Amino acid sequence: MSMKKDPKTIAVEAVPVTVEMIDSQAAELDVNVRTAPVLPVEFVDSIRAEGVREPVLARRGEDGTVYVYDGQRRLLAAREAELAAIPAVFGLAGQTGTAAERIMDQLRTFAREDLTLTDRVPAYQRLALDGIAVETIARSTGATARHVKDSITAANSPTATKVMQEYGEQMTLDRLVAITEFEGDEDAAERIAGCDDDELAFTVQEIRDEKALDAAEKELVKQFEADGYTVTTENPRGSYSYLDSLTDAGDDAEKRPALTTETHMACPGRTIYLEVWGTAENDNRAYEMCTQPELHHQRFRPHSPVVQAPADESDEEREAREVAEQEAKRTERARVIQNNKAWRTATTVRREWVTTFLARKTLPKDVAAFVATSLTKYPTTITDYNASEMLAPFSDWNPDGTRGPAQRESWTQRLPRPDTSPLLSHWPPASTTPTTSHPGAAITAS
Repeated sequence: MSMKKDPKTIAVEAVPVTVEMIDSQAAELDVNVRTAPVLPVEFVDSIRAEGVREPVLARRGEDGTVYVYDGQRRLLAAREAELAAIPAVFGLAGQTGTAAERIMDQLRTFAREDLTLTDRVPAYQRLALDGIAVETIARSTGATARHVKDSITAANSPTATKVMQEYGEQMTLDRLVAITEFEGDEDAAERIAGCDDDELAFTVQEIRDEKALDAAEKELVKQFEADGYTVTTENPRGSYSYLDSLTDAGDDAEKRPALTTETHMACPGRTIYLEVWGTAENDNRAYEMCTQPELHHQRFRPHSPVVQAPADESDEEREAREVAEQEAKRTERARVIQNNKAWRTATTVRREWVTTFLARKTLPKDVAAFVATSLTKYPTTITDYNASEMLAPFSDWNPDGTRGPAQRESWTQRLPRPDTSPLLSHWPPASTTPTTSHPGAAITAS
């Protein structure tokens, strides 16, 4: 004969629940995820006319201070309506759990559109500071772990927090996370916050590239300065002279050898003009120049080049024209350098996009038509050697036919999408770095 055991009983200390009228001006707001609650005029008017009909939930601190932990908008509306007192229920605080549990409950129960980014981000941070794991927060609040983790990352960044407060509802979480990568750089933060949505990825990568370029330039400057050079990265614009245009030979000397690094070593005008346009080993050029050419002689005797000038052109007009022509050349050089930098940035962004796109479980339904059209209508584009710079990260084979079929088969099997990866990596066709000198020559895929 089995004996039924009495269920275990848990003794709970009885806490009296009371309803009291509290001073709406003296009461404090307890922890709440809503940092900027909206109080519609109609809501305030109804509170002013009828008072607070549903009591707020409150608790008393050790010092007697009244804290309202449920009813934030009712309390604020009562203050705005200048109500002296409102009803409050005491005695339920112990049943609602800790402050962290109340925050999670608010994140669960508040309508999603009722909470802004500026509400959720600090709320997730508060939970994390209380030692709650990201996965637990995500599971309890119905958010993804990635969303919670990104929110905490943004909240821990003073720069991202400042931007979030400045832009409010106009700001997005992906931009805040991007800003955390450049902590303390207010210029980068403003560029990321203010760019168009379709330019976000490019802007972030552009800032990365600029910082990498700046670091490479500083390292090269450091190396030259260690060798005793004065270094400039600003275009001298005619104020310096190249060594091959100077000599130490007298004006009447028949042989006029150019200055060299060795013969120029003792000159106080010894300077390096440094151009850096990339982070690769050969993405820079250093010109040894002299800032005091008057200490030497001009290697080439003065001569007047034959220039077909207008017959009625004055000396002043000719001089102005020559200055304008030189400035146009410098401007064009700067444009080409800037375009090349932009292309390298765009290449990185595009590779990341293709990689992410190919990682999808299913490709778009019209991918078969894309493959067929690419192979039949643009076969030379797909096999163009110039496009291999885009394909390189996805394989160890250049599409110029230099490797055998066996090797070709081995790398295609490693591609995330063997049928689509080579095609996507080749679009837009004919777009390699040199084409940035002539942007109109590039073809854009439709």
